[in-house]
Amino acid sequence: MSNANLARFYTSVNEIEAAHGRRSSGFVRLVERDGRLVPVSLARRRHVPVKGMLLAVASLVGFKAFLLMSLGSVGYAGRLELLEEGNALERAGALIMKAGPLTTFMAEQLQILFGA
Repeated sequence: MSNANLARFYTSVNEIEAAHGRRSSGFVRLVERDGRLVPVSLARRRHVPVKGMLLAVASLVGFKAFLLMSLGSVGYAGRLELLEEGNALERAGALIMKAGPLTTFMAEQLQILFGA
């Protein structure tokens, strides 16, 4: 009797290991169902890296504010005009680097902070 149970156990273990080996990621979550462990495939979700995108936007706005503070509004506008006269990539850069209200506010705060 115990040999039959042991044989079923090893059969189950072999099935689980075979299913585990077939999976490309190599990870299997085991769920207990009716006293038996059954491999369940994990649903993979692709997600947008929101924190990374916010960090990139914040860094860009900070960089623009620092440039606006150091060059002044007239110098910054002159540099943007030069970019707007260039090729398509430079025009796209000028569109991205255009000073918005947040950038000008941050530049004013940086001038107060650094006393420039």
